[in-house]
Amino acid sequence: MSLANPSQEIAIHHHKGPLLIIAGPGSGKTYTLVERIMNLIRVHGAKPEQLLVVTFTEKAAQELKTRIANRLLELGSDFNVDEMYLTDGSH
Repeated sequence: MSLANPSQEIAIHHHKGPLLIIAGPGSGKTYTLVERIMNLIRVHGAKPEQLLVVTFTEKAAQELKTRIANRLLELGSDFNVDEMYLTDGSH
């Protein structure tokens, strides 16, 4: 059972090309991005090092990195999330 709403489901399952997610605070952006990344890895065979994720703040980038690392561990992946290019948009 998914915790995502219909709009989040669309974003999570989008796999052809880039995706921009814009939403207000507390709307589930981080959840949606993490689930999309996991969907790309599990369903579409993307390698974590092939993914680019950009956020607007360093805090959001760190939160994403932590959540992605935890989800990859759940999958039994030994991928080092530090090899992903995950940054805030200021760089």
